[in-house]
Amino acid sequence: MRTMPISFVIILSVVTCTGIASASSLKAGDTLTYTMTSHTSISGGNLPAQAYKPQPNVVTTFTMEIKAVDADGTAHVHVKRHREPPPGMVAWQVAAFEKLANADCDVALTKYGALLATVDDSYQSSQASAKPDSMSLGQYRDQIVAQANDPRYRANEAAREVKGDFVAGNAVALSIAKRKSFAPGDGWKAIVDGATYDVKVTGKAPFGGHDTTVFDVKSDTEFQSGSTTTDATVYYDVTMQRIVGIHSASHTKIQITGMENSTTSDFVLQQ
Repeated sequence: MRTMPISFVIILSVVTCTGIASASSLKAGDTLTYTMTSHTSISGGNLPAQAYKPQPNVVTTFTMEIKAVDADGTAHVHVKRHREPPPGMVAWQVAAFEKLANADCDVALTKYGALLATVDDSYQSSQASAKPDSMSLGQYRDQIVAQANDPRYRANEAAREVKGDFVAGNAVALSIAKRKSFAPGDGWKAIVDGATYDVKVTGKAPFGGHDTTVFDVKSDTEFQSGSTTTDATVYYDVTMQRIVGIHSASHTKIQITGMENSTTSDFVLQQ
């Protein structure tokens, strides 16, 4: 599971859509709207005191416009991502936040409800690179600002976030096509974006007006500077072929700084 910048960690809480239909019955012109609410707590390390204060929830809305649907049921989707500005910002701060925090990207929604986004990892951010000796601080600042305003960069980062936001649900949705039954106790491993997830069927339960099959999804991922553990419960409507709910908790440790952050998430498909 990828590690996102703390200011961009999002927790899914509510999903609304115009019309409840299976993923395979989507058609061009349909719209799905995802509203996501996040909360992250930080501990450890030597960050400024402000970083450890309780943080407000972050609310992000994804408006997904169905542009076309292939014969196999895969929908081509244009996503408009909008993040609500944190409380307490003045007008000019809100304007700057809106400009940089919102972006569009194109994704695919499979017949079984997995949301797939393509990220160009070769498109490096200047913000992640050291300032060249030949460049003044002013030039380096201008380069960072230019890249932050580059639609290609913003679309790539939006796709990166969407990819991370749906990863626990995708561990289930990508497995559905490969399995014919989901009996309590059944378990398997799913690989999503290079990370391995342990998926287990725990039973059935009503959720948000749906009869769902409930999956336990866990992962423990090591990366160069630390590790991330994820423990999620995914509610999946097999008849509808759509994820209708996720509750997850993730915990990231950064070895070099000693910093840790914890995130919980709730994801609900509304009727």
